[in-house]
Amino acid sequence: MALALVLAAVAGFVDAVGFLELGNLFVSFMSGNSTQLGLALAQTDWKTATLPAVIIATFLLGVVIGRLLVVVAGGWCRAVVLIVEALLLVLSLLPTVALHVAVLLMTFAMGLQNTAMHQAAGRKVSLTFMTGMLVRVGEKLSEAILGGSFKDVVLESLMWFGFILGAVIGALGFATYGRLALAAPVGCLALAGLICCLPSRVAAD
Repeated sequence: MALALVLAAVAGFVDAVGFLELGNLFVSFMSGNSTQLGLALAQTDWKTATLPAVIIATFLLGVVIGRLLVVVAGGWCRAVVLIVEALLLVLSLLPTVALHVAVLLMTFAMGLQNTAMHQAAGRKVSLTFMTGMLVRVGEKLSEAILGGSFKDVVLESLMWFGFILGAVIGALGFATYGRLALAAPVGCLALAGLICCLPSRVAAD
């Protein structure tokens, strides 16, 4: 669960930086980008439609490649995905990398991240988008009102709060350091990837 919270915060951080770079598009929230794409298509504004379409395709490619990495890496899959994601973000923060290329690298990394884990503490988790998580919060809240435990509401809400916290820190970091603020999530991902190696190494021994 701790890893899931860290990854949600990383997604919020990177999404905030990507949004502030672009102004109206996201690197992890594909529903918002899909709406922007639909609006542009409705207005037959092909130029405006190009970037959200490319971002969505890049995110999808990240998920595909991430899934392939999971299959190939086997027991090391989580560590491999997180370290590759960290390397992608390293490339995106380089000042010599053009803005749109950096955004696509961030988007690819976010698609990749979704394959790192699907459950935490026996609960389904969403690592880069919170709509599904909020639906589960609402469902648990209705169950609590009917006599269930509010503890489940709190647990389901943690991912959302993690994402929001990451977005706040990302926005503040971007205001001070610009795209270089991505060094913070890079460090978190690299550390998480190394930690994920430990149980795999013990099991292998």
